Amino acid sequence: MSAGYYEEDYDAPPESIWQRINRWLWALLVLTVVAIVISAFLPELQKQRTERDQRERLHRLIEEQKTLHSINTRKIGWLQNDPEYLAIIARDRLNLMKEGETILLAPPEPESTPGLVPQPEGVPPGMRLKMKSGG
Repeated sequence: MSAGYYEEDYDAPPESIWQRINRWLWALLVLTVVAIVISAFLPELQKQRTERDQRERLHRLIEEQKTLHSINTRKIGWLQNDPEYLAIIARDRLNLMKEGETILLAPPEPESTPGLVPQPEGVPPGMRLKMKSGG
């Protein structure tokens, strides 16, 4: 075997300035391409995030509307089929009362007060408490 065959015996020529510049230019080219790709997709990612937030907000609104629809459907059913409920609502709106009936009015509570007992489900907000007096 010859003495110049192995790498340890071989002295590489010194790297020229042009080779160093060439290597740096390739690195800059790769970084530039990566930056262009990121800047091309960044607005699309922001648009997707905005649309996802809007979709979640719309789903919450749909759920709220379904709840309101359910409550209003129940109220319509009561108005059509329950004469006692209809009488209570009519008396409440006209500030009337039956003979022997006592009306207790409570001031409206602020909605954000902690510790309040929630309104029973299906009872319209603001409905007055009514008690029959006598025996």
